[in-house]
Amino acid sequence: MHSKPTYEELERRIQELENIESESKERIENLEIENRILEGVLNGVPDIIGIQMQDHKMVRYNKAGYEALNKTKKEIEGLTCFSLINRNMPCEDCATENALKSKKLETVERFIPELDGYFICRSNPVLDESGEVSHIIEQLHDITERKRLEIEKDKLIDELKTALSEVKILRGLIPICSHCKNIRDDKGYWKQIEDYLLDYSDARFSHGICPECAKKFYPDMDLYKD
Repeated sequence: MHSKPTYEELERRIQELENIESESKERIENLEIENRILEGVLNGVPDIIGIQMQDHKMVRYNKAGYEALNKTKKEIEGLTCFSLINRNMPCEDCATENALKSKKLETVERFIPELDGYFICRSNPVLDESGEVSHIIEQLHDITERKRLEIEKDKLIDELKTALSEVKILRGLIPICSHCKNIRDDKGYWKQIEDYLLDYSDARFSHGICPECAKKFYPDMDLYKD
């Protein structure tokens, strides 16, 4: 038969249980504090951040994720990331699929029409003690504005290239008569300078008379006042 514990032993055991309970409460409080801090960090990030299982089923999103999908935490439970944007299978060249295979951070850039934007998609695998992927941390960084500016820039560059290709520019030595100022073209014909420039550039002429020629050829007409 077991002997009954003494009063001192009971008192010591009670004290041990109280210490265990106190330590448990402290650990729970610390976990709650850490959870609030983590929640604050996640919700302070403007990027969409989601935690998902190996089969793409979502565990949770941060505030930006719920707002982008217009759903609550309860509404995304048990659903895959691709089904949340009305797809039947993972995206082509899926960062999460790549991360599951490589067990390393994977990044892809793509346009997601369901979210009406361009995103840099990063999937970072979380490995368990055996080195297998237990969860995936997915991050979607919105680069829509930057991408649209790049598209507009490329379009402008193409338009400028097209415009420049249509501009005629005179280069090199041009044979010109030192007396009559006619110009010899590539075929050996002499042309008036106006005709030559019309053929080899986009210049156009409007004729007039300079003051020196006005005095020389029209001395009796006051074309220019002194």
